Amino acid sequence: MAVTLPRPAGLTLPLPRPLPFPIPAAPATRRHILPSRDALVEHGARLATVVTVACVAIFLDASTSYESSTALPYIQGAVGATADEASWLVTLFNAAYETATLLSPWFLTRFGRRRYFVGSLVGYAVFSLACAASPTYEFFLVARLLQGFALGGFFACGVLSLFMSIPDRLRLVGIMLFSMSSQLGSAIGPAVAGYLVYNDAWQWVFVLSALPALVLAFGIGRILKDPVRPQRVPFDVVGALLIVVTFLCLQYVVNEGERRNWTEDPWVTLALCIAPLGGAAMLYWVLRVSPHPFLDFRVLRHRNLVVGAVFGFGFGVMLQAATSIGAFVEKTLDFTPTLGGGTDALRAIAIVVFVPIVTFAMAEKWLGVRTALLLGLGIAFAGFRFEVTATTTDSDFTSFILPMAGIGIGIAILYRALATVIFGTLPKEDLIMGLLVYKLSGLLGGALAVPFFTTMLDHRFDAVSTALAGGVNLASAPVRTYLGHGGNAATLGHIVQAQATAIAYSDLWSTASLVVLALLSAILLLDVRSPAPAAD
Repeated sequence: MAVTLPRPAGLTLPLPRPLPFPIPAAPATRRHILPSRDALVEHGARLATVVTVACVAIFLDASTSYESSTALPYIQGAVGATADEASWLVTLFNAAYETATLLSPWFLTRFGRRRYFVGSLVGYAVFSLACAASPTYEFFLVARLLQGFALGGFFACGVLSLFMSIPDRLRLVGIMLFSMSSQLGSAIGPAVAGYLVYNDAWQWVFVLSALPALVLAFGIGRILKDPVRPQRVPFDVVGALLIVVTFLCLQYVVNEGERRNWTEDPWVTLALCIAPLGGAAMLYWVLRVSPHPFLDFRVLRHRNLVVGAVFGFGFGVMLQAATSIGAFVEKTLDFTPTLGGGTDALRAIAIVVFVPIVTFAMAEKWLGVRTALLLGLGIAFAGFRFEVTATTTDSDFTSFILPMAGIGIGIAILYRALATVIFGTLPKEDLIMGLLVYKLSGLLGGALAVPFFTTMLDHRFDAVSTALAGGVNLASAPVRTYLGHGGNAATLGHIVQAQATAIAYSDLWSTASLVVLALLSAILLLDVRSPAPAAD
């Protein structure tokens, strides 16, 4: 039976109007690779099992890259990697993950939801354990790449299993679980990894991800069923190569650009040229040429999906800014990795508390979608502004409770409201591709934010430290007083560097608050017209 997506109780959004600009129509002879959208609604224990597996998969999808990045400095030393070699661990993992995410429609259609889900879980578990047991850098590099490729199937499989198995009357619950799983992963991952690496157990970062994946694979293999048989569909070799080249070059620029001084390095310059050209070629190939494309970007004809993609890009930027708190407190305030991860995990508390509250408020029509988005933006903006004032060289853990809670509350409200927009308004035939486009926008936002923030931090640190150092001389009364009371030049230099770092990170969070404000204009495009008085 084909799945229908009626508006859940309390959801009064109409189907979105088309955008005012045209999306190229596909030739009649083309055949898009689309996974089955048919529903196989479950009940009772089977439903509970499928929902649990789907939510954990979405959680692992969000947490893995963050937690392993926290452990990277320890892994680098354990496998004897240089700084250049360690950078490739991140570059290849991210490129493989992004490639597999975009190729997931073909795998779903060719092998079926159950087999692809089980294969992704088992592959992820095996390669995670291989990472933990790696004796050399080369072995770890290969295992890490394959782990990223296996992880790329989690999002599509998890979302499909969640929303195609849950009854219509529980649709709002599904949206709430999806929102919580996605956000909790990015918030809790660094905290867990921080605790493990601080206790000299970085291998457990991978082991604790692998074990639940194996258990879930066993459960989903016995419970989940495919509504239709897998189909033999052609593989778009050219499209896949364009995806690989584009994201490999993008990740190389992201991870190596600032470290290699951008255009001063010929390889970074080459990647800077290839990445946008490869992306443009991929879009043209998918939209106009390929006889059987993986992705159908024509879903962007839906106004609300475009708004969702803009917000997804902004989420990627905001999450990168929020998670950078760990680097600041560990570098400048001498927090342990455990406490640094715990600082970022303050967002998780806000997510657990506020996503159910917002879900209930929207179901009861106390909170409209546009109002929720405005509220979320306002709270996230306030959180980043509080973060600016809280960032000093004398801050402690309690200094960041209010700012991080505000950022978490704001992002939780935004993510929850946006999930309603996407799941509640996209027609069933465009749901899968729409979600992948939304996922892609978040990946791009996070990827592009990394070099931007890294470059900004480096330049601001250099500028501020130079300005501060210029005033640190014997002509300054405070300096003479400090040295007269037993201070020394080395300690004074450390104080200057700490102050410069705090100011640089304050500027980073100030920039993130401007990104939040910029998203206000996107709300104007949102179609939330409804005759119901409670809607905006």
